[in-house]
Amino acid sequence: DSRHLKGSLFEDGSYDHILSHPPYKDCVSYSTHIEGDLSKFPDMAEFQVEMAKVADETWRRCTLGIGDNRRECFYQPVSFQTMRTYLDAGFEIEEIIIKRQRYCQMAPLGVFLCTHYDFLMFTHEYVAILRKVERGGMGKNSVPYGAIGDGEDAPNRITPTRTLRAVPYCPIDRKSVVMGTVWTFKVTKRHSLARLAMSKLVERFGRNDAVWEEVSFPEFRNEVLQSTSYHEICAERDPRDEDEDDEDEEATTREACNNILCAQNNLEEDIGEYERERRHRIRLNHLELFTMGLVSDLSPEGEDDVKYLRSLLLSPILPPTTSRSPSLIFIPHINVPSTALLDTAAWVARYRRFIVECARDAVERLEDGGYFIVGVKDVRVGDRVDDVEVEALDPSPPSTLIPLTLLTYEDITTHVPATPAGSLRLKEMVIAVPEGFARDKTIPIEEMRARVKEDMEEWAEEREGGCKRVLPIVQASYFIYIKSPALSDKYPDKNN
Repeated sequence: DSRHLKGSLFEDGSYDHILSHPPYKDCVSYSTHIEGDLSKFPDMAEFQVEMAKVADETWRRCTLGIGDNRRECFYQPVSFQTMRTYLDAGFEIEEIIIKRQRYCQMAPLGVFLCTHYDFLMFTHEYVAILRKVERGGMGKNSVPYGAIGDGEDAPNRITPTRTLRAVPYCPIDRKSVVMGTVWTFKVTKRHSLARLAMSKLVERFGRNDAVWEEVSFPEFRNEVLQSTSYHEICAERDPRDEDEDDEDEEATTREACNNILCAQNNLEEDIGEYERERRHRIRLNHLELFTMGLVSDLSPEGEDDVKYLRSLLLSPILPPTTSRSPSLIFIPHINVPSTALLDTAAWVARYRRFIVECARDAVERLEDGGYFIVGVKDVRVGDRVDDVEVEALDPSPPSTLIPLTLLTYEDITTHVPATPAGSLRLKEMVIAVPEGFARDKTIPIEEMRARVKEDMEEWAEEREGGCKRVLPIVQASYFIYIKSPALSDKYPDKNN
């Protein structure tokens, strides 16, 4: 039992690294008769009490694989709450990796349930790299990783710009589209990840004949971005120069269909008959969904997000005096470059309080059943690095990963209470990722092995030179909260 490790194999300091893949609460039953089975704790608080015992038995480094769950069709971020349990036990987070999950055994059931009960299929899990630290980790009393409190900071308050527009008409039932929790976008210099994510989120969660509100804060965003710096070894990958969506739409659609049918043909000779037939059925299914306008986000091919974005931004801006309550309020993430270091974390508390203020405002102004959607991206804070040649780099400056996604979830849970106007409950969470960062399964295995070997040799040289490589933070997380009517027995405590 990982909560009570005893015996000569588990003496203190006997292990340098622990791999942990606990149950996702009661998502899957691990046994029918074992007393204390971790998968038998449906209550989140009780589950985390048991996980705290596991964390207390863990020292040095830990790689934690964890996913999320649902309760009454609402989203339960088991992953964030489990990470918090480790943080409170004296760990810090070195990396958070998104593990993409596709075509698992439960996928057919998931497709049925998500279209009938209106939720997204789980297509991601988390892999968190944790390290035990002497200074107490990222506990709730640490700054800026802990609680923000309810203090007012009026002189430094972020002033947003609110833009109200009509939701473009959608000819199909938005809820009928089979979608997962990971959305991939073709980011260009013209169309950022935040803009494309906004387009797809409004398309999926908007309502015909309703209005939606975009909350922007360009002055504060620029203030944050101006504090970024880079290692020469971690240069940011630039988006594409050209926007392929400027081509003829009909030709683009034909090309997309052809790409779906022709994908992975170069591997057909290297696979068995069963696998060839399975891939053929998947491609035909994708093509049918594409031609029907119901493209599944579970496929590598996506729909034309730019096309909807154009119609979204071409909708006339409504006057602030409009009496209609918005059905959706959207806040984009701050698109900090994926390999950037920020030289200060002083802005973090201001940003977190701003999100809380917006969430409280959404409770009062959203129509019942409306959505409050907020995007967040984790960041790294460290010392500024001067522009020097890679060969002359000193050992890497210390940097700290600030898990803003986790902190934002905790802030809204803690500081946005139910009011007579209603309450916010977490309905969905979406991971937005630029195209090109997923593992390419079309690469032959021998070529993949050669690439891994080359990378390992590079990393060995960097370690000898005292340089520590960190993973780029490419993903942004979008929380989708739904406004429920005034709190009643029908809506239990949102912390559960």
